[in-house]
Amino acid sequence: MARGKGKGRLSIRRAQMKLLEKGNATMGVWLGKQYLGQRDVTPIELSGPNGGAMKFSLEAVDEIIATAKKTSGSR
Repeated sequence: MARGKGKGRLSIRRAQMKLLEKGNATMGVWLGKQYLGQRDVTPIELSGPNGGAMKFSLEAVDEIIATAKKTSGSR
């Protein structure tokens, strides 16, 4: 079963490359997200007043992460 899944993923990667070569990047991205667990990552940079450092509590960090997950639709 695992070997079959691996072969399927390899086929998807090959198909992605063919689509990209033909200029259909959107389909390549969609396939990667659906079947290969690929995702867009947006770095988040935070700074305090006047560009200085910020201090966070664990509760505040957990809330920021939960909010980011809700808005991005990630798992």
